[in-house]
Amino acid sequence: MMGWRAAILLGTIVLVVACAKMPPSANVPLVQERQNATQAAPIGEGMEQGFTKERITLTTGDHVQLIGSYYDAPGDGVILLHQFQRNRESWDPFAKELQQRGLAAIAIDLRGHGESEGSLQAFSDQDFQAMLQDAEAAATFLQKREKRVGAIVGASIGANTALRYSSVHKTPAVLLSPGLTYHGIDINDTTSNAPTLIVAAKGDDYAYSSSVELERNNLFGEHRLLVVKGSQHGTDMLSEPGVAEAMLDFLQNETKR
Repeated sequence: MMGWRAAILLGTIVLVVACAKMPPSANVPLVQERQNATQAAPIGEGMEQGFTKERITLTTGDHVQLIGSYYDAPGDGVILLHQFQRNRESWDPFAKELQQRGLAAIAIDLRGHGESEGSLQAFSDQDFQAMLQDAEAAATFLQKREKRVGAIVGASIGANTALRYSSVHKTPAVLLSPGLTYHGIDINDTTSNAPTLIVAAKGDDYAYSSSVELERNNLFGEHRLLVVKGSQHGTDMLSEPGVAEAMLDFLQNETKR
C-alpha cells in the first residue's frame, strides 16, 4: 500500500498539473498577463531576416508631396500614421513585425512632418484636418500595388485621422492615444462601425479620458479599450509589455476577414 507521505506528494503533483492546464481568467487584462511573462522579446528583436523597406513618394488629392516607407509582404496592407512632431521612422520596428507576420505596411510622413511637404509652424486647423488626404494617398498607393487596405493605425493626431478614415471606409483601426480634439481634428461626433482597438495609458489624462468616451459613445462595431500603466503617449506605448502583441493580433485577425 502507498504510504501517506507518497499519497500527499502524488496528490500535490496532480493538483499542480491540473492548474497548469486551466485557461487564464477572461477577466485578466491582456497587458497584465503580458507583464507577468519574463521571457518576452523586445519588439523588433530577431526580425531582420527577410525585412525589406522601400522609400516612396506620394502626391495627395490637394497636391501635397509626401514621403513614405513601404514594407512589402504577401498579405493585406496596413497604413501607419505617426503622432505630432514625429515621423514615419517611429513605426519602423512595428512595421518589421507586421512584415514578419505577412502583412504589408506603409508609413508616411504626414504633411508638415519629416521629409514631406509643408511648414508645420505655419499650419492652421484646416491643414491638420487635411491630413485625411494623406491617409487617402497612402490607401491609393496600396491599391496600386494590388493590396487591399486591411487596416489603419494611428498615434495621437494620427489616431484622430485614422478614426476619420475608418469612419468613411469602414476599415479596421487601431488608435493609440486619440484625443477628442487635437489641433483642430475634432472627432467628438465621428462614429465608426468598423472593428476598433483603442490603446491609452492611464496616466495620459487627456488621451485616456478621450479614449473612454470614444469607446463608450462613438464606436458601434466590435471594439476594445486597452489601458496600460504609466503616462506614455502614442507610439511610446509600444515599449509597454503586451501592447505591440495586442495590436499585431488584432491586425492579423481583422485582415483575415
